[in-house]
Amino acid sequence: MYRHPIGFAWLALILVSGALSNIAAAGTYRGPDLGDQLVDFALHLERSNTRLRYDGVTYDSTVERLGVTLTQSLGPGLDGLLSAGYEDITQADNPDLAGQAPNGYYGGIALRGHLLSSRRFDAAVSVHYSYHRLDTSPASDQDITLTWHQAWAEVVAGVRPSARLRLFAGARYGVLNGDQRLSGSVNRTTGFHQDTRTGYFGGLDVNVDRTGHVGLRVDGGQFRGAEMFFARRF
Repeated sequence: MYRHPIGFAWLALILVSGALSNIAAAGTYRGPDLGDQLVDFALHLERSNTRLRYDGVTYDSTVERLGVTLTQSLGPGLDGLLSAGYEDITQADNPDLAGQAPNGYYGGIALRGHLLSSRRFDAAVSVHYSYHRLDTSPASDQDITLTWHQAWAEVVAGVRPSARLRLFAGARYGVLNGDQRLSGSVNRTTGFHQDTRTGYFGGLDVNVDRTGHVGLRVDGGQFRGAEMFFARRF
């Protein structure tokens, strides 16, 4: 099992940055999402299910997020992304978290390069890293903290059947590793990870006016769930 998602993220960033440097230098690509704008600010509502393995025992986990993403054009064909927000998790089968919903924050960075951009078709590849920290206190003398790292890469292709509608689909590969820490009356640290590393997704993006757009993304595989986003370009 790959236990170093931070290293995975940095290696992927270096490799993709090098591969995309020639594309960016060519000056022929423009982001399918940004158009003529340099910044895209989006609000995300997300709910997903996944399976996390704790020392041989697997728990079904439901994660809910409310966050924002800022996408900045770094040059022709290359974007940088920053994301952050609120997050909670429930695991009904985990005896340590029975009746609990640890909550906290997440933050992430990403780099996206556009392989193709035209009026009708687009394609892009991206690499991502995020950090997550959630807490709960089921009793006055007991605290539970979950922290985890995620690193993944995505490839996506889109088509525009009309000027206002974009349909997209893609695939992802990633790793997730973390720790559940109990402190207080009981002190224990248990590691967890995902066995499934691959996923797929599809969705739509609708322009509501010249700079605003809303969308829906549905994921399967590594994560199973849906995400809605409301965005505006500046």
